[in-house]
Amino acid sequence: MKTKLILLIATLVSPFSIQADHHKKGEKRDATPEDFIRYTKSIQGMWKGEVLSVIGDSTLGRTGDSYTAYWNSFRKTSGYSTSSFNGGKKSHDGLVFYDANLKKILSISSSNDGTVTRSYLVPKGKNWYRETIYTKANGQVSELNSDITIDVKKGVMTILIRGKVGDSSLKNQKNVWIRQHK
Repeated sequence: MKTKLILLIATLVSPFSIQADHHKKGEKRDATPEDFIRYTKSIQGMWKGEVLSVIGDSTLGRTGDSYTAYWNSFRKTSGYSTSSFNGGKKSHDGLVFYDANLKKILSISSSNDGTVTRSYLVPKGKNWYRETIYTKANGQVSELNSDITIDVKKGVMTILIRGKVGDSSLKNQKNVWIRQHK
């Protein structure tokens, strides 16, 4: 009887002890509806950044002087949030929602110059990994990926952007955003 009880306990406990802890390793994993809520709460509010360029910007990947940009995110319901961006000569409006089929957080926006941006986000440890495809009005497509770190307590978001922009490559462009208010 004791042997059966020990085997039963071992069978019940062992699956919990051998599961990988993705948060410690920083591995990417599928997003859940709970991740969507965590993400949208963490980006809620107005953000200000001194940036060289942002995704979808005609000057993405450039070097030289930065410009001031503002980005707003408002969680409307547990199902979606809206965003807006203004900076340089660029503005855009977008939607963020959870795609249960893809198991990713999807952000899609359209800008004043006709650029359409689609970003797919998944958790990467405690942070976020983003893949972005943006298409300019002339049909030029660029693919990027980013690591996003959000310090909710300090109100600081750091984005490292990499990828191909037209015929050139972008390597770890760093944009730092400071929350102005929630």
